[in-house]
Amino acid sequence: MNRVLLVDNSKSLLMALSEMIRSRLGMEVVCSLSLADAMHAVKEEGPFLAGIFGTVLVDAEAEEIVRTAAQRVPTVIFTARLDAATQIMLWERGIVDYVAKESMESFEHVVSLLDRLERNPGVGVLVAHNDAAFRRRVAGLLARHNFAVHEAASPDEMLLAVQNVPDLRLILLDARLDGAATTKRLNQVRKIRSKEELAVIVLAKPEDRHSVARLIKFGASGSMSDDFSLEEFYSRVALNLENIETLNRLRESAIRDLLTGAYNRRHLLERGGEEFSQHQRGNQRLSLIMLDADHFKAVNDNYGHETGDEVLRRISDTVRKALRQSDLFARIGGEEFVVLAPGTDGRGAQELAERIREAIEDLRIPLNKGELRVTASLGVAEAASSDRSVEDLLRRADLALYEAKQQGRNRVRSA
Repeated sequence: MNRVLLVDNSKSLLMALSEMIRSRLGMEVVCSLSLADAMHAVKEEGPFLAGIFGTVLVDAEAEEIVRTAAQRVPTVIFTARLDAATQIMLWERGIVDYVAKESMESFEHVVSLLDRLERNPGVGVLVAHNDAAFRRRVAGLLARHNFAVHEAASPDEMLLAVQNVPDLRLILLDARLDGAATTKRLNQVRKIRSKEELAVIVLAKPEDRHSVARLIKFGASGSMSDDFSLEEFYSRVALNLENIETLNRLRESAIRDLLTGAYNRRHLLERGGEEFSQHQRGNQRLSLIMLDADHFKAVNDNYGHETGDEVLRRISDTVRKALRQSDLFARIGGEEFVVLAPGTDGRGAQELAERIREAIEDLRIPLNKGELRVTASLGVAEAASSDRSVEDLLRRADLALYEAKQQGRNRVRSA
């Protein structure tokens, strides 16, 4: 669990902000009213994800607070002082960010920033620039915000990173990385990763404006002067990553079942078609498991639809725990689910189905009085030469499922 240090001379502010951080982010919060107590906490109770510091404390004021804190803990300044001189001083001391004390929206900004700092180690950012000193400087700025930083000194290194770094979400691209061919390189990037997956900010000098325009046409998300201010730098990085995340959330909502979080039928058929094509080319085995909750109508009739929904959620969670990362789990109807298992033959799929069946049988769903036990029937099919599409594979698994139900339910049958 990440820990956060809050330091301010207002007890009411400390109470309100610490409660928001605990309830919204689940982080542990340590509060201090003075700089001395805060530095003692850093020594004795650290490390901290970040320290949130006011600029007026009982034993210190702005410059001393920032000078002392920024050397020992990732520092976010929470201040009402926003004059130009104060801003310059804050950035020069190496702070992570500052937030203006203006309203409750300021509290939301702090919580959002902490959430980002916690998640950023899983967010890859690539600095693609031919100037080593510039790369080091930008990499250091990104490290302040906990990003997973990668560097590329050439177009080939950039393309290798795009191909091989799965968590890559942003490229900071030198407009002159490959001279006039930079547009060609960006086009190659876009053939690998779409705008919905990867943002690209072009770093350019004023005289490069024509190159920037071409790069945006070829898929860049925006541009920034390479003589940027730190506030502009962090703001543009955050904005582009937020756009990527918003697009991903929209895409996920379009392909997910709202109740269980499993994929929906449409996504199953799309992904299944891709995997079936791989199978037809002889590149992999492919199996499919169809699952149906036994006597589910009786659950709804006897206990109500709210309990029925909870049963479906519990079954979904149970199945997901049994799967590999490469497997796809989808809900295709009321109580019907499918597992698509690339690289798995019929025997392996039957063993997986049996593990799933046993795990569902072991489920205990609490009721107001007592508990509810459920079972499921499963049908397994491995892709065969007679199959012409993933729909054929689904039909054969469905026939095996029907056989399992006819033979008494709570069992696995293979096509």
